[in-house]
Amino acid sequence: MAINIENLSEAELIELNHKIVHRLRLMQQVYAHKEMIKFKIGDKVTFSPAGKTIQTGTLTRFNKKTVTVITEDGGHWNVAPQCIQLAEIKVAQKQPSKKLELISDENIQKHQYISRNAPCPCGSGKKYKRCCESKH
Repeated sequence: MAINIENLSEAELIELNHKIVHRLRLMQQVYAHKEMIKFKIGDKVTFSPAGKTIQTGTLTRFNKKTVTVITEDGGHWNVAPQCIQLAEIKVAQKQPSKKLELISDENIQKHQYISRNAPCPCGSGKKYKRCCESKH
């Protein structure tokens, strides 16, 4: 279907532009979502940021267009789901090195954002701001 834009007014062109941009954003969100469902929270993933060495970490959160990864050195990265892949977990023969250990649930929770008004994760039933926020 071809649209002849030569005869459209300025207002019609602006409206057409808004529709095109909206549709492109929707398509990008669908594509990002399709990539995200390949992973789950707690997966060990790798990614390669521009100008840096390959990073390995644990996927901790799904955002609108990105995923949050906490690397083994404690870095906090928001990465496009198209840029990550599942890490191959190597099995150590003698003693596991620190590089091969998965990040513990405690470290993942420490780096996740908890809203002040959210229920406290300790299970007390109080709001986080009235319970454990001062402890962290």
